[in-house]
Amino acid sequence: MFDGTWTTEIWTWRIMLFVSIIVSLSVHEFAHAKMADYLGDNTPRSQGRVTLNPLAHLDPIGFFGIVLMTFLGFGFGWGKPVEYNPLGNKKTTLRLGKFLVVAAGPFSNLVLAVVFGLLIRFGAFNFDPEFTLVFAKWFLRVNLGLMMFNLIPVPPLDGSKMILPLFPGRAAENMERNYMKWGFIPLAALILLGIPQWILPAPIEAMRHFLTGLPAW
Repeated sequence: MFDGTWTTEIWTWRIMLFVSIIVSLSVHEFAHAKMADYLGDNTPRSQGRVTLNPLAHLDPIGFFGIVLMTFLGFGFGWGKPVEYNPLGNKKTTLRLGKFLVVAAGPFSNLVLAVVFGLLIRFGAFNFDPEFTLVFAKWFLRVNLGLMMFNLIPVPPLDGSKMILPLFPGRAAENMERNYMKWGFIPLAALILLGIPQWILPAPIEAMRHFLTGLPAW
C-alpha cells in the first residue's frame, strides 16, 4: 500500500509492475483472439484484436483501474474482452472450439511464466543493471497471478467458461445464459470478499518456487 513516500526504488518497482500487467494482459487477450482467428472466426480480426499492440486490448475503465491498483494499491483492472462467434469455427466441434478460445488466454500466461521462470532459474538475468532481474521476477509473478485468477470458475472469468464442456449440452447452455444474465456480479462479490487474496498467494508462490528454485523474494 502506498504510504506517501515515493523513492526512486518504489517508482521503479511500480513502473515495472505496471508494464508487466499491461504486457501480460495484452498477450492474454491476443491469445484469445488468435485462437478464434485460427479456428476460422473473423470477428477478432475485423475488430483489430489479432495484434500484440496493447492499445487494441485496453478497456478505458479497466486501464484506469490498473493505474489505481499499481500506483495507489487499490482498485481492480481488466483488459477489453475479445468478442468471437463460435459458429465461425471451421476446424473443430463447437464445444471444443469454445474451450480452446477461452483456454488460450490463461495458457498464454502459463507459457510466459514458464519461460521467464526457467530463464531466472538458469541465470539469464544475472547481470547489470540489476533491474532486468527485478523486472523478470515481477513479470513471472504477474503471469502466474493472471493465469490462476482467470482459472477461478466464477463468471465472467475464463475458468467459468472452461468448465462448460464438462456438462451435458442443455445444462451447459443454461449455465452460459446465466453467466450473461449475472454479468460481473459474481466476480465483484468475489473481489469484495477478498477471496482471491486468500486462495491465490499459496499456489502462486509454490509454482514460482517450482519454476525458479529460488526462496521467497
